[in-house]
Amino acid sequence: FNTRAHLLGRMVEMIHLYQASRHPILIGAASDVEAEIVSDYLSQRGVDHVLLVSTDDNEDVVIASAGEVGSIVVTTDIMGRGTDIHIKETDYERGLVVFQVGSRPNSRVERQFAGRAARQGDPGRYHRMLTLPEMEDMGFVQYVMNTPVNSHCTPAWAIKQDPASKKQNKTKHK
Repeated sequence: FNTRAHLLGRMVEMIHLYQASRHPILIGAASDVEAEIVSDYLSQRGVDHVLLVSTDDNEDVVIASAGEVGSIVVTTDIMGRGTDIHIKETDYERGLVVFQVGSRPNSRVERQFAGRAARQGDPGRYHRMLTLPEMEDMGFVQYVMNTPVNSHCTPAWAIKQDPASKKQNKTKHK
């Protein structure tokens, strides 16, 4: 996504789709502040949810309820570790939907949170939501800002390419 606003807007669209089929949803942010930003955005768009941050005392109860049909919980990636999320009504393939918003400095924490989507044979879905600047910071995207917005329609010869990457590409294929 180009910006955080685009990312959050798309996430709300997806939440509405999953809500229509009554999936339980768990949204993870990298920090309490980011979880509160996501929560505020959802509230402004009329999406009912529960916010769980590190200062809350009811962590186990909130995380355990995250598997209830139609529930939405916004939290940080590290909250509720060690607490099982039991999915209700799995016979309808309504597994837990996990959204992970933003990048993390620790990939182990990312994988642990993503793993909540499908435990013990239950169905589940995982969406990692990143902005282009975050992907660029992580090294996944290079020269994104110099590429035309609709580069999929632009001929390859019209896109400016870094000479160093051309050199690497030639040596790879030899």
